Amino acid sequence: MLNTRIDCPHGSHEVTSLVFHPNGKAAITAGNDKRFRTWKMSQTVDRSSTVSSSWNCQSVGFFREYQSRDAAISSDGSLLAVAFQQMVTLWDPATNQLHQTLCHPPPDCPVLGLDFIRNSHFLVTFTRTHLYVWNLLTCSGIGHVINGM
Repeated sequence: MLNTRIDCPHGSHEVTSLVFHPNGKAAITAGNDKRFRTWKMSQTVDRSSTVSSSWNCQSVGFFREYQSRDAAISSDGSLLAVAFQQMVTLWDPATNQLHQTLCHPPPDCPVLGLDFIRNSHFLVTFTRTHLYVWNLLTCSGIGHVINGM
């Protein structure tokens, strides 16, 4: 059953990523408008006690007007990672406060995707030619060149 329809959630720009918070009541989108948006589910009760739910934009984030490409949220929901060109940014998903930036070498290769390793402090990121595993406790990464690219 259709719950909510949001026409053009990033204006006239394409949505590049959609991830759901583990609690099921929040979602994050990234788009070609150089922004990421945090969406919250809200519920209302009408006079006949019918409960209806909808998704509403709670906040908008950006980083240096860089292109946002992908987003991921940790399995406990406490950390949001958003890829902006060759940078990986780490945010508090509840407040949109920026905690850390990770520079992803080489500088001319944008980060195409990222994901948290479930129930760990590791984040995996990749470009067209490189794969990195970041230890988020030390903010250090180990890279590997992808052969054949």
